[in-house]
Amino acid sequence: MPEPEQKPGSRRYRCRVTYSLEVARQAAHLESTLHTADIGPRVRRVVSDFEAQFGAADVRPFLRLLCQALEVRGSRDAEVAVRREMERLRAREMRVVRDGS
Repeated sequence: MPEPEQKPGSRRYRCRVTYSLEVARQAAHLESTLHTADIGPRVRRVVSDFEAQFGAADVRPFLRLLCQALEVRGSRDAEVAVRREMERLRAREMRVVRDGS
């Protein structure tokens, strides 16, 4: 039986189907980064490109899927950078909610 978030109709399932090509493309892009110091800026660029193309609503589910893809590929540095970006986005959202802005 699939996990609840994998069931057809769930947001995660919809994101997996909708963005599977984008996840694969961006995972390959991040995996090809030659210098570890360049990964953080590339991840931020991936986020801004995703938001420009698809909107901001699904950025976090997209990043979760991207982390999974990078983990499967064994791209630890890129996976860690994506997780950091997810935390940065979460902290930013928390500040907005806390500040009421």
